[in-house]
Amino acid sequence: MSRALLILLLMAFAWVFFASAWMSDDAWITLRTIDQFLAGNGPRFNAAERVQAFTHPLWALLLAVAGGATGEFYVTTLALSAVCTAGALALLVLCVARSPAGAALGVAVLLGSKAFVDYSSSGLENPLTHLLLAGFLVLWLTQDGKRLLALTLVASAIATARPDALLLVAPALATAAARRRRDALRPLALGLLPLAAWATFSLVYYGFPFPNTAYAKLGSGAPAGNLVSQGLAYLWDGAARDPVTGLAIVFGCVAPVALRVRGAVAVAAGVLLSLAYVVWIGGDFMAGRFLAAPVFCAAALLTRLPAKDPRTLAALAVAVLATSFLGARPTLASRLDYGVGWPAEINNRGIVDERAGYYPVTGLWRVLAADASPDQHPWAVQGAADREERTAVKVAGPVGLYGFHLGTQKHLVDEFGLVDPLLARLPMQPDAEWRIGHFPRPLPNGYYETLVTGRNRIADPELAALWADLALVTRGPLFSRARWGAIVRRNLGLPPPAVRSASR
Repeated sequence: MSRALLILLLMAFAWVFFASAWMSDDAWITLRTIDQFLAGNGPRFNAAERVQAFTHPLWALLLAVAGGATGEFYVTTLALSAVCTAGALALLVLCVARSPAGAALGVAVLLGSKAFVDYSSSGLENPLTHLLLAGFLVLWLTQDGKRLLALTLVASAIATARPDALLLVAPALATAAARRRRDALRPLALGLLPLAAWATFSLVYYGFPFPNTAYAKLGSGAPAGNLVSQGLAYLWDGAARDPVTGLAIVFGCVAPVALRVRGAVAVAAGVLLSLAYVVWIGGDFMAGRFLAAPVFCAAALLTRLPAKDPRTLAALAVAVLATSFLGARPTLASRLDYGVGWPAEINNRGIVDERAGYYPVTGLWRVLAADASPDQHPWAVQGAADREERTAVKVAGPVGLYGFHLGTQKHLVDEFGLVDPLLARLPMQPDAEWRIGHFPRPLPNGYYETLVTGRNRIADPELAALWADLALVTRGPLFSRARWGAIVRRNLGLPPPAVRSASR
């Protein structure tokens, strides 16, 4: 019975995945970077600046390889997402689960989780993160974490897929290393080499160890108390909008620990650590995005419950009922009506159902049915129109679809600083209205003229000096002494050398 139920659930998940597959605007930020790379300009958002505008190096690399081979991005991105999601579920069912009943429980939870299903596609790195997490959990939960080198290698891959996803596996990795004591140093050092290699490349090429988006969001100047309040609101929104995910995370962390499932404490600690980080940074504007990986870990723990324990069977029954009733409206029924989608609701905290807003234009089945196309989105249309203008520098808000369709030769500045090195390092104005992930910075006086002419015309002497230093880092010869001096100053927060502005 449990095997038949598992097969039915997997078939349902495949149906729901393809019925709900979509692309977010942020995915096109990475695709513009890949477009620049394939055009011979390097992995950068604007041709003139070495700026890392993506947060998922390994995902970007896979997209670049796949997109370069196919010569197409939309179907290629969603196909790669499908492969990663299928791999994650295969590892969960075949390797992590202790029994068919446990596997059915885990798949039922993920099928009912709007967060997991939504971000099994979207064009973002979540599917790859889920696949790598599944690989880590196989090593940790089924082999008791004895293969420290393999664990560390997978953890490095997770960090290059999404740096903050490392928090999910950090307690387990630390526990495995503590068990090895002095013998842990060598496997840890070898396993972290891939992450160290990327960090080294990032520092050499971009001049900074972290993506530009990290400086823009974490250096916004928003009060810490407001961010924590926003982060708590994000968790509450996730629980209210997507009750299966909220219940699964709580039950998936508590029940396996209570039943003393081997390795459950470290995985549950990783989930809690990740959620604490989400609260600290203020959550996200994409409803459910930062809950997809935690609920996957929770579902993996549920698959480890003792198969013959009546509590496992009860949990399976509850999960199936929750999927059928609590998850029906947001996860199943609305997705099967793929031609319509449901309205994108933004609450008073700025958290939005991204898939609801973009699916009518970027949904896979709508595109395959020729009912829609990403090219038809208003931002894409505007980008294609502006591509034909003579203006070399454009200023915009959302820069994904617009930036991709603007082409590789136009220089694009976003008012939130996500793709601009100077704006990312400026705090927003104290009285500015902001939405999480979108902290507006006005362009300094003379900055637009600076980008157009290539001469430093910024009126404020301190900002002029800062831009001159950043220009050395992002535009100067890679191995020049002046550039490396600027790299040291900018990473240590030292004052830049004074310059004379050309504004007058």
